[in-house]
Amino acid sequence: MLLKYQSNKPNPDQEVDGHYGQLSKEQIKKVKEISKTCVNYKGGINRMMDVVFTEQEMISCTPCGQASQKNKEARGALPSDGMNIIYKYIRKRFPDEFPDGENNSKMHSQMTNHLKVVVRAFNSRMRPSKN
Repeated sequence: MLLKYQSNKPNPDQEVDGHYGQLSKEQIKKVKEISKTCVNYKGGINRMMDVVFTEQEMISCTPCGQASQKNKEARGALPSDGMNIIYKYIRKRFPDEFPDGENNSKMHSQMTNHLKVVVRAFNSRMRPSKN
């Protein structure tokens, strides 16, 4: 009797109970729409991140879970399901920018830049006003 091996690792392209990994069908639909309409990969990444990740995830995580350069405090990585779907659709939309086999450093750099913008906006909302 042969048993089929099943991995517990979620596949971002496989629908399971109405979700692709940890992402909802609605999030996937929005990412697909963004990938069709974005004019450059930087804008596409920014918009996809806003759809895929919560503000709290973007404030408290980095693309790969590195320590911040400012205070050297280690932070967690953004959820892999969201990262994988962004990689997939950005590569699909901009194949010349991201040839197969190329590492994701350009995408990570843009994600880090967007996270900085989100953190600055969050911090400015949290500061008490000087009225």
